[in-house]
Amino acid sequence: MRRIEILHLCLTVVAVIFAATSIFLPWWSLHLSPEAKTILKSEFRADYTLLKTVSSILDNQSVTVNLTNLTSTEDPNASSFGFMDTTLYLVVGGLVFSVPMIIGASVLRKSKYLRFILILGYLSSVLLLLSAIYFNSEVATPISRLSKIGAINAPEEWTPINPSDITSAWGSKAVATGSPILSWLSSGNFWIWQPSTGWYLALSASLLVAVSALTTRLFMEQEKKLAMRTGVRNLSADTTLTSKKQ
Repeated sequence: MRRIEILHLCLTVVAVIFAATSIFLPWWSLHLSPEAKTILKSEFRADYTLLKTVSSILDNQSVTVNLTNLTSTEDPNASSFGFMDTTLYLVVGGLVFSVPMIIGASVLRKSKYLRFILILGYLSSVLLLLSAIYFNSEVATPISRLSKIGAINAPEEWTPINPSDITSAWGSKAVATGSPILSWLSSGNFWIWQPSTGWYLALSASLLVAVSALTTRLFMEQEKKLAMRTGVRNLSADTTLTSKKQ
């Protein structure tokens, strides 16, 4: 197996593993800032997955519930997490279309089939990229309408965090005015929220599939040019040989 085939296979296999794993890992997370975590010597996280679950962690306590348990009783329909279903479909679609590229490593010499496989690869890359972009554009609104962030409440003496504080996929909340730990925090942030492991894996899978497809396409073009040059040289040699014989 040539190096280009090994590279194509490795990149695609890793991408498939990343995409499949991302389905079960958190896509969005709220947690203490590193400074607050160090000073308080405590841990708090709320991790959201595409399977509509949220895992809340406070030190040694851990509770996982369905997001429907956190919807607002005043307006239950306002907290719809249907966008997670759409994101999941995009990831699964990208995963399915990337699997045939694994076969590509064994058919790199058969350009007729490889072109079709590369089209699936490009489609896979686009779907995975769209899943990451779409998730970030939609995640803030439904979370901001929940009754609370997680199944476990943070200690009352900490800077409070409410769903309404979430206005974007990335963000932070400063230490409350008058807090005794304010002077110890260089950044002044108590809470931080951002996309989590699953989101980064899906984005990485998109890039890996794209690189694999582009690398293979460049290889095909080089092979084609080399074949044309070899054909021209052979034709020239045959012409010269024929002339000498005459």
